[in-house]
Amino acid sequence: MDKTDKKIISIIVISIMGFIGLWTVFASAVHVGAGEVGVIDMFGTVEEREVESGWHWFAKHPLAGVHTMSVKQKSIQESATVPSSEGASVKVDVSIIYNILPDRADYIYREIQDIDSYIKTLFRSAMRDSSAKYEAKAMYTEMREAVALDIKDSITPQLEAVGIYVVDIKLRNVELPAKIKDSIDEKLKAEQEAQKMEFILDKERMEAERKVVEAEGIATAQEIINRELTPEYIQYLAIQMYKTLADSPNTTFIIVPTSNEGAGMPLILNAN
Repeated sequence: MDKTDKKIISIIVISIMGFIGLWTVFASAVHVGAGEVGVIDMFGTVEEREVESGWHWFAKHPLAGVHTMSVKQKSIQESATVPSSEGASVKVDVSIIYNILPDRADYIYREIQDIDSYIKTLFRSAMRDSSAKYEAKAMYTEMREAVALDIKDSITPQLEAVGIYVVDIKLRNVELPAKIKDSIDEKLKAEQEAQKMEFILDKERMEAERKVVEAEGIATAQEIINRELTPEYIQYLAIQMYKTLADSPNTTFIIVPTSNEGAGMPLILNAN
């Protein structure tokens, strides 16, 4: 083998080694997107650690794979027909809002195949247990939030144990048997009518009280006037008015009754 052949072989070896080196660098690098966490899987063996978002060099074995999982909030919808405390069948539509805990992603990836299915299975059991505590009308009216909170309190410990955090549970829709629904609607309507009538009665009572106060004020005023308005005071007021008229620039004749029998309104003649 001459020098030229050896040189070519050396170049090939160096190129291969360089390629392997570059491949090793990039193959051992991990990129995890925002709002995600990475789980390293080496031929079915999941490492008990997570890789946070961003670029990480030499973070894994070149032959290992990286499975990314979202840690953002997700919402799943579920429908179920459950019994109420009186035995009625109630259909409920529920929204379950959750996110996985980043530091438990490896366990979830290793032990739970389908997160949504896992949550729904626990939810159905918790929903049946919770609904049996309440009457059907409670889930349909003001107790809806209490029912949702009861379900959340029931499944939260089980889900958090595997690394799933329940943000909220909302009852979006509740369908009751027709007879129960009609009965509740009639009762609600009756309560609304009663509240409306109570408002009208309160308004009428306030108006009546206002009229009584007004009448009492008028009566008191009349009593004061009758007590203070003596004949002498009336004559004094009349004289003051006559003086005002007499001082008027208009030519005016005023004939004033002077006898008790003639007491009354004065006669005023305008000469213009």
